[in-house]
Amino acid sequence: MRGDMSMGAKLGRPFSDNPKRVELKTRVTYDEYEKVMKFAKKRNITIAAVLRMGLLPLLENEEK
Repeated sequence: MRGDMSMGAKLGRPFSDNPKRVELKTRVTYDEYEKVMKFAKKRNITIAAVLRMGLLPLLENEEK
């Protein structure tokens, strides 16, 4: 056993202040899927990040 593990060190990612616990699902056409995948790959981000990039501005404009 390693010495550093016996001290109760915690492993893994730190807890988020605002965890993403709710999952949204939708159906898209194959063309829409390809466009989202291409956009995400080009920018090296996740599909979820792409969708948030589009969704959050819409929601902020609605509040005004």
